[in-house]
Amino acid sequence: GVLFLALCALLVVAPAADASAADDATCSNGGACSDGNPDSYLAETLEPQGLHKLWISGVDVGSPHVSTKAFPAGDTLATGLWECTPGSWSITRTTTESFLVLRGRATLTNADGGLRIELAPGIWHVTPTGWSGRWEVTETIRKHFVLTP
Repeated sequence: GVLFLALCALLVVAPAADASAADDATCSNGGACSDGNPDSYLAETLEPQGLHKLWISGVDVGSPHVSTKAFPAGDTLATGLWECTPGSWSITRTTTESFLVLRGRATLTNADGGLRIELAPGIWHVTPTGWSGRWEVTETIRKHFVLTP
């Protein structure tokens, strides 16, 4: 009985201590983190990069302009925020991209024409290395991404 109560006490106390330690670790990188509120990523200022490099005039639709903000990559190839205005393009992934949609809407279609996913705020998705298909952004989209081999 006493051992059980002691274990229960540890389970109740430990998560609070771990959460605080995680917050410190996340935000200890010279102020490179947000204030902990996911909505703060929507307010981040991004650097315009111009017309999407994979967009082809006469083949793709719209005029997809990209803006980005890089975060410290740690053990990944890259991580940060990416935003794109409406338009479409084809892609073959050379890295695995994992991302969370923060705002906007897009459709990913596999190279064979089959639907891969409808993207909207709150959707977490992974496009693996070697995936081929099309992006069609229908509403300016912002995502937090992580690239890995």
